[in-house]
Amino acid sequence: MKSDDIKATETLNIFYQIAPDNIAIYSALTDVYFSADKKNILVDFYKSQELKYKSDSKVLGNIYFYLAQIYLNTDNKTARKYLLQAKKQFSKILKKDHQVFKAIDSGLEITKKKN
Repeated sequence: MKSDDIKATETLNIFYQIAPDNIAIYSALTDVYFSADKKNILVDFYKSQELKYKSDSKVLGNIYFYLAQIYLNTDNKTARKYLLQAKKQFSKILKKDHQVFKAIDSGLEITKKKN
């Protein structure tokens, strides 16, 4: 890993730990790491957090939801997998009429298309 990538990962970890259950963190990280063409660092980081938050459905649901967003339209099979995992996690803690389920269902419709 290049030293710039190591710094990017360290910064990512510090920022993320501020509030891993806050969706604003995920939106901000997506904006920053995509604009810096470092989405691979973000993907690896989110995957590394799965075990740490395995008993926190809110955080895990957000991780899966935002992983799905990264893959949407470039790897719809993987995006679909993460959307279904997000739905499973969120269904443990949110009411069925929560807006996130509409977003997930919209994403699932997109994943039916080949890319």
